[in-house]
Amino acid sequence: MPQSRAQFRSDGIERGLGGAALANFVENAIYECQGYAMIYQGAVMSQGAVPYQEGQQIAECRILKELSNENGCGL
Repeated sequence: MPQSRAQFRSDGIERGLGGAALANFVENAIYECQGYAMIYQGAVMSQGAVPYQEGQQIAECRILKELSNENGCGL
């Protein structure tokens, strides 16, 4: 589960930060988190598309085969 601004703030307070240092800590933590999320999204999009499409094609073939068997076509 992603951390919220309040959770980052709580982490900063636990580290003894306050004022501008706490605000900077929270903003930097959010930017870092967003950066990792963008990297992860890019990896999934670039590396996951082909396996996803192949899985969808296999599932479609399986469903069509099951439907044809139910109708007595026997593919």
